[in-house]
Amino acid sequence: MVRASPLWRWASWALVMVALAGAGYLWAVRSARTDQPAAVPPAPVRLEAQQTRLVVRHEGRPQVDLQAQRVEVSPDLMSATLEDVRRAVVFREGQEFLYVRARRIVLNRQTQNFVATGGVEVTSPKGDWLKAPELVYHNDRAVLSFPRGVEFQLGKTRARVRSLRYFVKQDVVEMDGGVDLQLDVRELSSPQPSPTVRP
Repeated sequence: MVRASPLWRWASWALVMVALAGAGYLWAVRSARTDQPAAVPPAPVRLEAQQTRLVVRHEGRPQVDLQAQRVEVSPDLMSATLEDVRRAVVFREGQEFLYVRARRIVLNRQTQNFVATGGVEVTSPKGDWLKAPELVYHNDRAVLSFPRGVEFQLGKTRARVRSLRYFVKQDVVEMDGGVDLQLDVRELSSPQPSPTVRP
């Protein structure tokens, strides 16, 4: 049997003590974690208003006058949901331009995109109207679309289509699928012969 040198004994004893100290530290940390209740993150702030009227103005002139039964803003403040929008007046040059109703409107506050659903109705003071189950607006492309169909009347022209897109900047309308268009031709002028064509 070979005896260990005193240096080896001291090194072994030091390693055991370090191991015991390490084990004690780990045990203390683990028990400290289990003794304290787990930190529960606070509930996010929820902003909600009932029977709300909101007027948006630019340079003192009204842009939108909106009345909703309920408005809720998401905890991250990125979206707002409006429920039972009974009347939203959209102004153009300070005058009432359109009236909007919908059961629900969800607005992304960062992109300014929105989706209106549930009995969407848009009317004008002139008597023009539009009805659709859903209206979607993509602000980055300035496109207003009705992906689930729309029925409308502009003047004496009525139409019903499965899908409609209005490109706001180009002032262009695209209609797809089952276009049913009714025109009152009594109001249209007769075509005139071209001045360059002679019989």
